[in-house]
Amino acid sequence: MTSTNQVSKSVSDKTKKNNPLFFDIERFLYRVFSNWILFLLAIIFAVFICIYINNWHLDRTYRAVTTFNISSKSTGNTSLGSNSINFIWGGNSGKSDILIEILESRTHAYNVAKRIEAYVAYWEEGTLKKSNSHRDLSPFLVKVDTLHNQIIGVELEIRKMDDDSFQIIPLTSQNDNQLYNYSKDSVLGRNRKVDFPKTAKFGEWIEQDEYKFKILKTHRFFNSIDKYSFVLTDLDVAANRVRNGISVEPIKKGSSILSLSKVAYSQQEAIDVVNNSLDILSELELEEKNLASKRTLAYINEQIGIVKSKVDSSSLEYQKLQKDTRIYDFSGEKAEILASVTLLERQRVEYEEKIKLLNSVSNNVFQSGSQGMMDLQVFGMDEPNFSNELNILRGLELERENLRLLYKSDSREIKEIDNKIAESKTSIQRLINSSRNRLNKELANINQELRKYDNKAYQLPEQEKEFLDVSRGYAVNDELYNQLLSQYSQAELQIASNLSDITVIDYAKFLGQPPISPDKRTNMVIAIGLALILPTLFLLLREILDTKIKGIRDIINVSNIPLIGIIGSNHDNDPVVVLDKPKSSISEAFRAIRSNLQFLYKTGNKSDNKTILITSSIGGEGKTFVSMNIATALAISGKKTILIGVDMRKPKIFDEFELTNKIGLSNYLSGNAELQQTIQKTKVNTLDIITGGPIPPNPSELLLSDTLNEMFQKFKAEYDFIVLDTPPVGLVADAFDLMKYADASLYVTRFDYTYRGLLNGISEKYDEGEVKSIGIVLNDYQTKGSYGYGYGYGYSYGYGYGYGYFEEDAEYDYDPSLAGKIKRLLRFNRYTKRK
Repeated sequence: MTSTNQVSKSVSDKTKKNNPLFFDIERFLYRVFSNWILFLLAIIFAVFICIYINNWHLDRTYRAVTTFNISSKSTGNTSLGSNSINFIWGGNSGKSDILIEILESRTHAYNVAKRIEAYVAYWEEGTLKKSNSHRDLSPFLVKVDTLHNQIIGVELEIRKMDDDSFQIIPLTSQNDNQLYNYSKDSVLGRNRKVDFPKTAKFGEWIEQDEYKFKILKTHRFFNSIDKYSFVLTDLDVAANRVRNGISVEPIKKGSSILSLSKVAYSQQEAIDVVNNSLDILSELELEEKNLASKRTLAYINEQIGIVKSKVDSSSLEYQKLQKDTRIYDFSGEKAEILASVTLLERQRVEYEEKIKLLNSVSNNVFQSGSQGMMDLQVFGMDEPNFSNELNILRGLELERENLRLLYKSDSREIKEIDNKIAESKTSIQRLINSSRNRLNKELANINQELRKYDNKAYQLPEQEKEFLDVSRGYAVNDELYNQLLSQYSQAELQIASNLSDITVIDYAKFLGQPPISPDKRTNMVIAIGLALILPTLFLLLREILDTKIKGIRDIINVSNIPLIGIIGSNHDNDPVVVLDKPKSSISEAFRAIRSNLQFLYKTGNKSDNKTILITSSIGGEGKTFVSMNIATALAISGKKTILIGVDMRKPKIFDEFELTNKIGLSNYLSGNAELQQTIQKTKVNTLDIITGGPIPPNPSELLLSDTLNEMFQKFKAEYDFIVLDTPPVGLVADAFDLMKYADASLYVTRFDYTYRGLLNGISEKYDEGEVKSIGIVLNDYQTKGSYGYGYGYGYSYGYGYGYGYFEEDAEYDYDPSLAGKIKRLLRFNRYTKRK
């Protein structure tokens, strides 16, 4: 069981080692900190853009707020006044919601736009751009004759000439326009050919068939170099301008106090909209509240005219009868009959008038809906159920008005609300019929009593019976007339005493409020945040996509092959640095590798002769550079060494040692030259070289021949070290075939050049035991400004142990000051790579 666990752990470790896509958080953080200048530039750029956007690109917007209360208390003489707010807005529970809908509706915005003349849009030309203005901020005021046709959509600049006159400069095409009439709210034509006068006088009408307006001076200073303009729009555009940015909400849940706010491009415009919006709403509410009383007043006035003529006629007849009959009054039983008949007649007329009133209301409600109501309480009729049903009907009518803005007349939603309205009217008709039936029963009782007294009166003498009929007719008409006058006064008093249920608590006022946007502080925080986030994301993406070897840890995490040497960056591009600069840090690195080779030699080989094979993943990683310097380092140490260029596909190493490539390994293996003819001497007495020779057509077959084996046998007897510069294993398999001759193999990788995934092939063969006695060399390693610095290995393998140890340190002028740090930071040539 323990053995199984060990095997599983080993496999797991190898899988982890062979994963080239690991994410090194430490390396990523170093990448972030080492690119601090990128973040600095990003912050500077973001701050500049933010300042530009805050001050010049974005329009400043302002908010005006007003608060008002919805009262439900009685303000009139009848309970209709107390119920008017419920009636108009559909009851206490939903009045705030409906009021919000009205204030935010297009119809209300349309009315506000007409009152504040929002169809005149003012503009001001600034230093960098043109911005919205307002009539209170403009040095001139445009007055439009709304009954006259007007050209809209043409922007006109007004430039002052002197105190009395000004220039008119069209800023847009005069022919790209619409002919519009404000009173009719309709477009009468498009793209009319129109000309405006070049100059005009302040206060005088500027008139043509297509336009009529005048320019008035305001109290604001008007400089001749100032650029102000205006453009006329239709009422739809003006209503949208008023409506945009409107917000209505209770100051707290369930409160009758609401706040109305407007966001606009100027504080004055926002104040203008909210204050006039509340005024119009209050007027509308009061008008609707008085609607029933006004209809009642008109009805009473009509009845007064009818009854007045009856009173006048009956009065003349009564006086004439008194004169003719000389009967002025009754006494005894006759007086009782006259009093009773008169009282019953008055009641009969009163009930008939009530029935007549209900019939009129029934017809009006059926035809006009809730607009056909009258104040029944003025006539002494208290019908609470009737009022409730009218409230429901009014709420449905308001809902239909709102739905009409969203749906067509034949839509399902409109049909459904129409059905509900019809049902509500039917309910009202049922209530009216019920009240009418009750009144008819009471009227029938009165008529029955009247018939009894009529029978008694019938027994009177003819002259007295006639006097009784005339006197009771006069008394009833006179009583009805006085009653109508009283009701008329009551209706008038109701209208006079009614107050709007909309009570303004605070009107919006200009107090120098700052703009609400752009929010400069928030925008700056966002800009700096983006300046930090975006480069970080860029570096993160770059880190994820960058799978090149960046340091020692990359090799350790990818492969189990031991790392036996690190070679620093060869900035001087010296190919045989061990020979030319023996005291350099790179030379010391090769000597360290020479010493570490003893840990790679195959066990069991007791011979002093050793064969060292050097390969890499792909070309350009410095395989030949390492081969030449390893061979030179061995030769300088007194060991007789031969360097063989086994890479016959791309032969090198001859130019660096000032040799020729006319005769080389390919000549010997193909039988075209003797072995001694291929060996060339170098400046180092103990170092010989065999170049690759002319490129053969079949290099792989030549390397598999017995001739190569014979060559190694001869050289083992003659040389202490045989160094093989082989082709990259990532391109061809020649190096794997040659590893059987090697006592140790060096696999060269290059800093910031070799992809981590390229180590997979050789690492898998090493893990599976197919390749042994192999070590990795990291070439072109850069400590300062690289990701490998500070990973726990220092830079002892190739960049020395401190200042003064190597010959390049003598030329290194270290300046610890801030200026020195800046110079080192800007020394870009340190990032150049040796090719």
